[in-house]
Amino acid sequence: LYLADGASVRKVNMDGTVRTLAGDLEVKSDDRKPVAGAMAWGGLMGLTVNAQGDVYVADYRNRRVLKVASGGAVSTVAQSEQTWTPTGVAAARNGDLYILEIGVAPQSPHAPRVRKISSSGRDTILATAGENVNPAASESLSSGVAERSARSRPLVLYLLLGAGASIFALTLGRLLSRRTGAK
Repeated sequence: LYLADGASVRKVNMDGTVRTLAGDLEVKSDDRKPVAGAMAWGGLMGLTVNAQGDVYVADYRNRRVLKVASGGAVSTVAQSEQTWTPTGVAAARNGDLYILEIGVAPQSPHAPRVRKISSSGRDTILATAGENVNPAASESLSSGVAERSARSRPLVLYLLLGAGASIFALTLGRLLSRRTGAK
């Protein structure tokens, strides 16, 4: 069992022993602006493990996907645009990564989108669900009402999105492994 625990990625073995594969992963190591405000609580979210034992984890707050190699080396394999941040990740057997992201800026939709980063490095947006549901982006509302509404978004929504992202990543990984395993 692999899990994101605060700023660490850990592995729980069948005998119950716990090993930290990498720690202090939320420490900002580049000059990109992290997610701020009400969303600053976030950190490591959905993760996946490939056949080689490498762990990929969504670092929500720092807008990136990290790879923790089986030997312990940590690297950034994807960086989200300023208005998006990752909440989940799935790895296909062919080396492709699928990243679930959510819009976090007033001008972006708060619905999720899926990015694919192929093993050759090609970055493609596969789908964006829904429309812009953020009232701050609507011209029909006064700015004061829009600001209050945007600030009052419940934390529960973001927790549910993180849980949904994890379920999505697990389901996508399972489907991809079945499809690849059947060939």
